[in-house]
Amino acid sequence: MLLVLLSCTYEQQIIHISGTLYEGRESGTAANAGAVTSFDYAFEEVDAVTTSDAGVFTIEAVAGSYLYLETQVEGGPPTGFAGQTPLSGDYELEDGTLYGRTAEEKAQLESDFSGCEGLGTGATIDGVVRVYIAGTDAEDAPRVTTAWATAYDTEGNETEACYLADDEEVVGYDPDARLTGYHGRFVVPNAPTGAVTLEVGYEIEDEPVYSIYYYVYVPVDGVAPVYPAYVEVF
Repeated sequence: MLLVLLSCTYEQQIIHISGTLYEGRESGTAANAGAVTSFDYAFEEVDAVTTSDAGVFTIEAVAGSYLYLETQVEGGPPTGFAGQTPLSGDYELEDGTLYGRTAEEKAQLESDFSGCEGLGTGATIDGVVRVYIAGTDAEDAPRVTTAWATAYDTEGNETEACYLADDEEVVGYDPDARLTGYHGRFVVPNAPTGAVTLEVGYEIEDEPVYSIYYYVYVPVDGVAPVYPAYVEVF
């Protein structure tokens, strides 16, 4: 029986994912002629498409599998997203889910965290840590000021994040900061690429009390935005 099973070829079921690609996370501007590429669990390319004038696209993906999407808008870096596909049936992404980071956003991030060693070299993971509250929009969820983030490659090697100053009036990198502070933000410079595990946690009174693992896709020389990186409070 084993030999029979081994001789069978598994046939992947293809589904279609549709949505709208935007220029940047908050612009609300559809990406004309933006690029969207899908990969399967083994990082084999499944499909590559170009968006319409209205940013609309439909792309093939493997059903019931890890899904990696790479986007790019004119002038911006490759932007990576990770998820899972349904077992069957086509799927439409919620509006605003998918975007390509713009060159302006990349420059602003590097300005905010200027001085963070390795930033601007290779790939980047960045995000903001917020408390998950059911029924609350992400932008309205409280930022976590005592959070931290660490990225791990497939061999378990870790890369630590950089943080901003814990100051409402200042948006600038603090080399002594080890937690997110007032702004709740972090950036992992010169991050590992491909399938990356991002651990996000927080402390209470200098003691770690919670952490969660995110599975992110980081393109080579690209970015993986995590907005928000949710944590729970018990």
